[in-house]
Amino acid sequence: MKKKLFSLLLLSLIFFGFSAESSSAQQAEIEKFTGIINDDSVNIRSGAGVNFEILRKMDKGELVLVEESILDWYKIKLPRNSKAYIHKDFLRMDGDKFGYINADRVNVRADKGTNFNVIGQLNQNDLVEVLELDNEWARIFTDKNCYAWIHQNFVSNHGAASIYLSQENLNQEAWKLLQQAKIFEQSEGGISDSNEKRAACIQKYNAIIRDYPQTTAANSAKKQISMLSIKIPEAPRPQPIAQPAAKIEVVQTPEQTKKPAQSTPTEKKSVLVKPAGNPIAQGKLIESGRFFLRPGTHKLIIDNQEKYYLKSSEINLNTYIYHQVQIWGKIISTDKTRIPTVEVEYVNQIN
Repeated sequence: MKKKLFSLLLLSLIFFGFSAESSSAQQAEIEKFTGIINDDSVNIRSGAGVNFEILRKMDKGELVLVEESILDWYKIKLPRNSKAYIHKDFLRMDGDKFGYINADRVNVRADKGTNFNVIGQLNQNDLVEVLELDNEWARIFTDKNCYAWIHQNFVSNHGAASIYLSQENLNQEAWKLLQQAKIFEQSEGGISDSNEKRAACIQKYNAIIRDYPQTTAANSAKKQISMLSIKIPEAPRPQPIAQPAAKIEVVQTPEQTKKPAQSTPTEKKSVLVKPAGNPIAQGKLIESGRFFLRPGTHKLIIDNQEKYYLKSSEINLNTYIYHQVQIWGKIISTDKTRIPTVEVEYVNQIN
């Protein structure tokens, strides 16, 4: 009996010792560092696994703050433009763009609904930036206690954590200026047909691009300038003053009265003409990948999210890969995907 008890005790110690060793191997403590994304359209998720919700996509060259490592995944500080929602009942608005949390331990979720994963918690009087607001949920951004996950294969070590923190401080300053510029643009009925106000808006956005060139806010400022430039009405050209035509008597010779010979028809060349009106959308054009029954050969990325599939029978879209473009065309409805498809008729490259 004593031998049996001793054997069970020994097996238990071995089992728990192995479990503890496995757990420590799965979760490794690391020193925080600045990571740099090494590929385009990389998924940022709400947990350490491909079954968790996608909060946003990031592109090559963007920075993240790596805080923890579990298996093949890095836990990172929540990047801007990620999906992050709180219930409206826990938000006290302060103006149109910011608000305060009115309770403790308020869950921040990966989407609208209590069935989505929790990506952080906020406490009373924490300040958040309010990006969208509906009847029940508010999409927010905060740099407190909220995290996302990225696979280690898509992140390279870019140096000390101070690199990210310094860049993030610049981002915060630039985004505040961007919000102020947007509020100015939308104030008193918007820009309407006021070229003076439009020029003032462009000046504010250009200041962000000049003073904060490496920030995501600078990229947004460039988009705003492009849209403002589209809205500028073309000034009417002055019409020449009509002069009375002098009467000239023309005397035709017998040779001139003969029927003129028909001219040789010239070959018609296909020229794409920029359609009238505003473009359907503006964003970065990328390949859609090689998979069966894809609705389009390319995609349009707006604010790091896939918004449209693109295809065209007249335009070589490969010419514009990884460029910021404006597109004109027809939206084709489809039931096979949540992303609409555009039959592209014209492309304007911005950069």
